[in-house]
Amino acid sequence: MQLRRSDVERLLLAMERYFDPFAMDRLLEARFGLRFANVTSVMKNFSQQSVDVFRYFDHRNRVEELVMAFRDARPDVSVFVEIMDCGGFIQAPSGDALEVLVRKGRGNYKDVASFRSEIARIEAAVCRIQTSTSFGTGFLVGPRHVLTNQHVVADCVTDDGEMVAPVECQFDFKAASRGYVTPMVIESVEKVLASSSCPEIGPSMAIDANPPALDYALLEISAGFARRPVVPGGAPRGAVRLTPSGRGLRPHDGLLVLQHPRGQPMKIDIGSVLSLGAVRVRHSVNTEGGSSGSPIFDADLSVVAIHHAGFDWPGESMPFNQAVRIDAICEDLYAKNVWIGDD
Repeated sequence: MQLRRSDVERLLLAMERYFDPFAMDRLLEARFGLRFANVTSVMKNFSQQSVDVFRYFDHRNRVEELVMAFRDARPDVSVFVEIMDCGGFIQAPSGDALEVLVRKGRGNYKDVASFRSEIARIEAAVCRIQTSTSFGTGFLVGPRHVLTNQHVVADCVTDDGEMVAPVECQFDFKAASRGYVTPMVIESVEKVLASSSCPEIGPSMAIDANPPALDYALLEISAGFARRPVVPGGAPRGAVRLTPSGRGLRPHDGLLVLQHPRGQPMKIDIGSVLSLGAVRVRHSVNTEGGSSGSPIFDADLSVVAIHHAGFDWPGESMPFNQAVRIDAICEDLYAKNVWIGDD
C-alpha cells in the first residue's frame, strides 16, 4: 500500500489526534505483538513517535495492516476509512436538465466519508459462524446477542435451545489486498435464546410459503461482548441495531450484504430487491455456501433482512436469492417475549 505524501500527512495528524502513547502501545501489542518502546524512543514527543511507527511499517511494506488496525480501533474516524479505501467513490457531474430524482423523499444522497465510516463500524459486528460441519454468517444485535439462520446451527442445539455441539462466532475475520488477515476474536455460543424453524426450501415455493418458519436463531455469547473494544484502547465493538425497518423496502431498492461466502474472510456484495412478500424478500445480491445468516442492509445501512436461501434454476429462468424480513423476526421475538437489551 503506497500512500501519497498528502495521505501520509493526514495519517500522521490523525494518529496524533486520536491516539496517545498508551493507546498506541496497547494497539501495537494486541494487533502485532510489538512494544511501542521497541519501535520508537520514549524520549521523543508523540508527534515524532508517530512518525517512527509509520516508518517502521512503511519500511516493511505493512502500512495497510497498520491503517486497518487504526480503522478497527477508531471506526468513526473518517480519515482512516478514506486512506484504507483508496479507490474511493466517484461523484458524477451535475446538470439540472439531464437529471431526475427517481426515489423522491427517500434520502437521496449519502455523505461519502460518513457512509464508509458506518461500513467500518458494522463490519465489527459481523462474524463467521463455525460448527463441526459447516460455516455460516451472523451479526451482533445486542451486548451478547448474535443473529443467524436456524438452519446454520440446527444440528448443534436442542428444541429447548441447549447446546449439544460447539458453535463458534468468529469476529474480525477480514483480509487486506496484500493477503494480510486480521486476528480473529472467537466467542463460543452458550445457548440459543429464541429460534424459528427453516421452511422446506425449493425453487417452486411461494415467497411467503409457511410464514411462521422464519429460519432465525438468536444466539447468546459472553456477557457484554459488544461493549468491548475491537482493539485494546479502541472504541467499543458495538452492535447492529435491530428495528422493524423492513417495512420501508420497495422493489429495486439497493441492498448490501456483508458475508463469509465459502467460509472466506469477510466479503461484500451489492444488489437490489427483486420482489417482496410479507415475510420474505427476493434479491439479486451474490451469495454462496457460508453466506446463510448474513445481514442485508438497505442504502441507509439499516438491516432489513437476513439472507437464508438461493435458487439457481437451469435453463432461461432467472436465479435469485431469498431473505427473511427483519420486521417479521422482530415481531416473532416480541411475541416470544424475548428482549434484546442490557445483559
